[in-house]
Amino acid sequence: SNIGAFCSATISIDNNFEYFKTSLGLDRLSYDRDFSEHIFQTPFFLEEQVSFYSYKSDLHINSDDYIFNISEQIFELASFFNKKMLVLCTSYKQASQLKHRLSSKFKNINKRLLVHEKGRSRNSLIRAFKESKNSVLIGTMAFWEGVDFPGDELSILMMIRIPFSNPSDPYLKYLNDQLNIQGKNGFNEYQVPEACIKMKQGFGRLI
Repeated sequence: SNIGAFCSATISIDNNFEYFKTSLGLDRLSYDRDFSEHIFQTPFFLEEQVSFYSYKSDLHINSDDYIFNISEQIFELASFFNKKMLVLCTSYKQASQLKHRLSSKFKNINKRLLVHEKGRSRNSLIRAFKESKNSVLIGTMAFWEGVDFPGDELSILMMIRIPFSNPSDPYLKYLNDQLNIQGKNGFNEYQVPEACIKMKQGFGRLI
């Protein structure tokens, strides 16, 4: 008999694999198959190794005031701590807005600011970030997964918003319509779990 194994740090949502199985179509198998599911606890001592802070504000997340406020926080953290910092954005627009607010300030404190903009190589930014001391890297969705900064290569991580997919994306609209036809809630049953997985992938850049 054929045996398949799936292993990842980011495939469970709320301590179950239902979203993952639905995404692969395993919930629609017309014949019996045995699934053995296991969730293993993290080997990291997160309570001892990580301090987590959540930003609470009445500012609208798409407003200029929010970007200004986040920019000030990035600058204060970069100025106070002599550590490397990664800022995860969900769009090139956000990254450019932060660059516009921060470039001159970083020059004044002689600290390097690296920004992922359209046309700029992700790998070249990664190399520059690894080689520089106490720099700040502002990355787009390309940096939420698949990059590795072990040890002191990254000490501070900021995610400026929950990574929901663009609601105007045609494929997302199609999936929402299909779920609605089935009597399901597209936001709760697709967009929220997908954002949770991306959030965990983003957090994984730190650990």
